[in-house]
Amino acid sequence: MHTHMVAHNPVMSAQGQYSYLFRQGLQHLGEERWLEAEKIFSEIISHKSSYRENGRSAKDLLKISRNERKGRQALKNGDLRKAVQCFRDAENLERTIYVEGLMQIEHLEERAKRYLEDGRFRQAAWVYDQLLREFPTNDNANNWRESQSACWHEELVPLFNAGLVEFENKNWVDAKLKLGEVVCGDPDFRRHGQAAGVLLDQCKREIRQIANANLNQGNLKDALAGYQEILDMAKVKQVEELIYLQDQGEKVAKDYRNKEKWAKASAVYEWLLTLDFSVNKQNEWQDLYNDCQEKAKAARLFDQGMNAMTQKKWQVAEKKFSQAKHIDPKFQRGGQRVNRLYRMAVLKHTLATLFP
Repeated sequence: MHTHMVAHNPVMSAQGQYSYLFRQGLQHLGEERWLEAEKIFSEIISHKSSYRENGRSAKDLLKISRNERKGRQALKNGDLRKAVQCFRDAENLERTIYVEGLMQIEHLEERAKRYLEDGRFRQAAWVYDQLLREFPTNDNANNWRESQSACWHEELVPLFNAGLVEFENKNWVDAKLKLGEVVCGDPDFRRHGQAAGVLLDQCKREIRQIANANLNQGNLKDALAGYQEILDMAKVKQVEELIYLQDQGEKVAKDYRNKEKWAKASAVYEWLLTLDFSVNKQNEWQDLYNDCQEKAKAARLFDQGMNAMTQKKWQVAEKKFSQAKHIDPKFQRGGQRVNRLYRMAVLKHTLATLFP
């Protein structure tokens, strides 16, 4: 240590001695010899408290060296809060960030420990996941990974057991939801020789089979729910289109029937029959198509009968109304019942025969 340079080098100016000491102090700082740096900067300050060189003062460098020393000692003692404050005061950004990381790790590890003590295994697993994501190269990474797996196991066992009960009871949707959570937490989860992933796939197959059956039976909304459950988007789109076509077609056909436009209604049902629907739905539309066809025929005969009545062709009217009545005894059009018009035509025809 070169101190009291004036005594040893009387020829060297005081400024030169300060500069020499200052450079020595900087060298000690660079070599992380904090105590030596402190002694030198203290020596300079004792002679000239305002001494500075190249924009840096001896006081600032004394503060830096002192805080660096105290920060490292605090870090060695495990006092992270004191360490981080010292490194901040020493303007050591790299060390500050490092210790802040250690504090974050300590905080997260304490949180995971509390969750474990409370039996909140999922939350603890999430904390270990955060540790692994944010500090993947930390020396404790393997321990965190093992702890995370243990937490997921503890969390997933009750879910797996509940899903297994639903599976055995063939409640496929509920089983899928619970087993899906298990697989999400641990894709390779197994218990008592049963793999959650295998059971989950079986649930999906059963749900698909039921959805297919509902589609074949014309239960489109139930089929749609099933396909949505297993995220079969191609089938979802297909069923949604069928539902739209069915709803629109049936709505139009019903409107025509209400307006007694039987020919147009039958044409719509004929179009609906070209769609790929279940046997039950096809039979329903076929029956409605046949009914509309019959009513359309009855309507044509009814109109012909009315036209004949207007022209006082009673025999023709009687025949047309009789044919319409044969198709549908309760047929009526525009509020006029075919039975009543038939009787009127018979009466008119009889009177015309008796009194020509």
